[in-house]
Amino acid sequence: MTASDFEMVNSLNGHFTSVFTTEDISSIPTPSVSSVPSHNIFSDVNFTQHDVLQVLSKLRVDKAAGPDEVSARLLIEIKDNIAYRLFVIFRKSLDKGVVPDDWKSANISPVFKKGNRNVMDNDLSA
Repeated sequence: MTASDFEMVNSLNGHFTSVFTTEDISSIPTPSVSSVPSHNIFSDVNFTQHDVLQVLSKLRVDKAAGPDEVSARLLIEIKDNIAYRLFVIFRKSLDKGVVPDDWKSANISPVFKKGNRNVMDNDLSA
């Protein structure tokens, strides 16, 4: 049982550390430059500016912002002004086969599902 928010955070951290492992990346081979295609890797992925606009329109305002802290509400409000710019960015990313490091990060928060809130592994007891 935990009594304070600080203890709860430390307990969650300890639990997550105990159930997840760190992947050994020391033996991952480095690809040679010649093995990486330099031409439109994802040129067969087709979408339009309208598709981007539709996705922006369907964002849920009740969801938390990502690591960039840009809210869905703001994106929806300015969707007409940013849809083309986002389309160009996404298209270039696919054409070059490069995803910016910022797009690879996320905020992850544990969400209570069932059982006693004070028991760390309440989801493992089922």
